Amino acid sequence: MTPSDQALAVLHARWLDQGRGLQRWSLLLAASSLAAVAVLPAPGPRGAWALAMLACALGAACAAVRVGLDAALFDDFATGRLSPDALDAALGLIDSRRGRDMAARCRGARAWWWRCVAGVAAQAGLLALYMLLSPGGSP
Repeated sequence: MTPSDQALAVLHARWLDQGRGLQRWSLLLAASSLAAVAVLPAPGPRGAWALAMLACALGAACAAVRVGLDAALFDDFATGRLSPDALDAALGLIDSRRGRDMAARCRGARAWWWRCVAGVAAQAGLLALYMLLSPGGSP
């Protein structure tokens, strides 16, 4: 890896490591959403609200798992414990995916991070909407 690639790996390892905070927010929002559905009067079919909240929580959780994996892989790239080519070979990637440069790998990792952010934002928005529309949720 070039020094520039190593710098990108270090930067992205640190950035993606912040996904743990997103995962904690997601869990807190999931628990809050379930509590709101259980306690507050539903502004419609309670099951539909619960299902939508669960879908957002699962989506955010899946993205957070991938972000955590990418954070660890980029840390391994940065410290030299793993090379991108060795990872590709271990995963048995098809030729069209092999040989991606570090910038392409970083773009892919950032896309997963933003999916995680979107999932947490959707959870927060859905909980806020539920509370606003609930007959017992707003003053």
